[in-house]
Amino acid sequence: MLKLSLLLRMQVIFAAASLIYLVFSAILSHITGEPLSAAAIGPSIAMFVAYLSCLFLPQIGQIGCYRIAMVVAVILFGGGGVIGNVTRYLDSG
Repeated sequence: MLKLSLLLRMQVIFAAASLIYLVFSAILSHITGEPLSAAAIGPSIAMFVAYLSCLFLPQIGQIGCYRIAMVVAVILFGGGGVIGNVTRYLDSG
């Protein structure tokens, strides 16, 4: 079983990598007019900042709130970014 501390570290790395990707996508969109991400960049950045802030909940003893936040995050990530990017990829040929 994965320890919570390792899981949280991996989630922080995921959130940081996602934010870097979205910022790079915004810069590329400004330069070329074509973003890397099919998802709306501003709301996606806000969602990842909120996700990142939820990763501190276990440190203050709020494991139940953390678990609920992760369920919400999975639904939002799956319904927004993942499906949007897969659809865009399939449409591009």
